[in-house]
Amino acid sequence: MPSGNIRIIAGRWRRRLLPVADSIGLRPTPSRVRETLFNWLQDEIEGRTCLDLFAGTGALGFEAASRGAKEVVMVERKRDLARSLEKTASDLGAGSIEVHCADALTWRPAPDKRFDLVFLDPPWSGPSPAEALKYLGDIEAIAPCALVGIESDRKTEDRSLPAGWTLRRRLCAGQVRYGLFERDPPFAP
Repeated sequence: MPSGNIRIIAGRWRRRLLPVADSIGLRPTPSRVRETLFNWLQDEIEGRTCLDLFAGTGALGFEAASRGAKEVVMVERKRDLARSLEKTASDLGAGSIEVHCADALTWRPAPDKRFDLVFLDPPWSGPSPAEALKYLGDIEAIAPCALVGIESDRKTEDRSLPAGWTLRRRLCAGQVRYGLFERDPPFAP
């Protein structure tokens, strides 16, 4: 059952309102945060393979698809939210969006799948973005030189990322701390 809407900011679905399912603990990424994050990424979305690991409302994944991501994979553990994401993708005619109902830290992409743009916005009471990033690295799901947008609770202690990541930008807005990180290029002898 929808409890509200999110608005796509730019791209082919610009200004389109998407329903937000009513679910306990669901916290849509604020428009201001999405707009800043996607301004940072504006020249780096087209043609990327994107993962929205804790999809929730799908705001980040739908925004990336609207702006030209080649493929968007959304992973959401709550079945009602996953169904809502599938319906929204179908209503948009977005064949480039794939939704998986699974736990973020046990889900595995196809063995040859590598993501070059990842969004990590876990529930604030859930695993840390650093844990999720380490998991993705452990299962070799992240492409070399990938970009990762991370959102977390401003009050939460900033946990360090696994080695091999460089902070590009970081800001706070209200209760949200968010940043853009880049995977360091592989070492070439």
